[in-house]
Amino acid sequence: MSGTGVRTPRWRIATVAAAVLVAAGVLLVRQAYLFAAAVPLAYLAAAALSATDEPDVSLARSFDPAHPVPGERVTITLTVTNEGDAPLADLRVVDAVPDRLGVVEGSPRGCFGLRSGEHATLTYDVIARRGTHEFGDPDLRARGLAGSAVYTTSEPVTDDEPLRCELALDDLPLREQHIQFVGQAPTNTPGSGTEFYATREYQPGDPVSRVDWRHFASTGDLSTVQFRRRRAASVVFVVDAHDDATVAAATGEPTALELGLYAVDHGLRALRERGNPVGVTAVGAGASFVEPTRSPTVEAEYDGMRESLAADAGSDGLFTDGGREAKRLCRKLPNDAQVAYVTPALGDRVLGAVEAFRAHGHEVTVLSPDVTEGDTLGHRVAAGERALRLVAARELGAGVVDWDTDEPLRVAIAETITGWASP
Repeated sequence: MSGTGVRTPRWRIATVAAAVLVAAGVLLVRQAYLFAAAVPLAYLAAAALSATDEPDVSLARSFDPAHPVPGERVTITLTVTNEGDAPLADLRVVDAVPDRLGVVEGSPRGCFGLRSGEHATLTYDVIARRGTHEFGDPDLRARGLAGSAVYTTSEPVTDDEPLRCELALDDLPLREQHIQFVGQAPTNTPGSGTEFYATREYQPGDPVSRVDWRHFASTGDLSTVQFRRRRAASVVFVVDAHDDATVAAATGEPTALELGLYAVDHGLRALRERGNPVGVTAVGAGASFVEPTRSPTVEAEYDGMRESLAADAGSDGLFTDGGREAKRLCRKLPNDAQVAYVTPALGDRVLGAVEAFRAHGHEVTVLSPDVTEGDTLGHRVAAGERALRLVAARELGAGVVDWDTDEPLRVAIAETITGWASP
């Protein structure tokens, strides 16, 4: 065992009592005192026979699922194995759960009796939150049957790994607004590319490689094949960091702001790696404006912004009207940028923001994590009002990703893309 421990002896009173009675019996020549001393001596003898040494145990911790998404329930299993030759009559274990992870079911505490080579497990559930969560060394306390000595220690976990809560964001539903750089976002205009778009009548000067020779062989008419042009979409993520963005569906679950920041974290990387200039800013909190760029530096700048947003949420009280906020922000947005507005849609300002962005010529996608799930009257009212706001946002021309946090974000995005493709 690699941990360091402290032995706490007990039965000190019995030791003193036995010594006093024996001394009194000898000095006063009273057999009654000597007989009385047999009682504490018996306790001391039993304690000596059942004394426990430093426990020799090994610990292993596992997570299910191993790579959760924010808001997902994770079952943590801690396995304790007695590696020593002696049995452990009373072994108590307390796992070191990170402060940011709230236990929602079970307990990180356990009490076991283990024979040599035997193992036992304790399980409990937490709600995953964004980030990497380092668990500490579990605390152990061992004592013998008589409880004559308590050995307290902490023991590191074998092959200890942190719990990483990450979101695999495969795609974002980009709107039809692009800049004049080649990228991976499809457009509704013909040009160079690999995806078939349409055919048109042959014109002098068209490349020979574009001639549809099969059509010519069957009809004798020359036609030219056109491919779907792909452009890079300049995207600016706008994070809603007002007070109501710090609301969570239940105690211990991630807030809407945390869920939104999680999606932005991976969205920045996914879109930039696909050749799209990406920027980020926030409303409702003091945040800088990161210009859209293809450089990896945008992720480093966002990392610094993300840490401060959680602490500064609701600090910018100058603007509570979404339209005024959006108009102020439009002075910084490039003319060809589209907006990914990340908000729980718990206030009417989302509609003012969408309307203002659209009025200034920016396409808008509202990415909204749902934190209104619950059985209370307040939850139901908030859910109904939020649903009406998202419907109104669609009517204003915004794309809407209504993220039910019980499912992965990629599923919500795929369903949204399918809906857009429908007649």
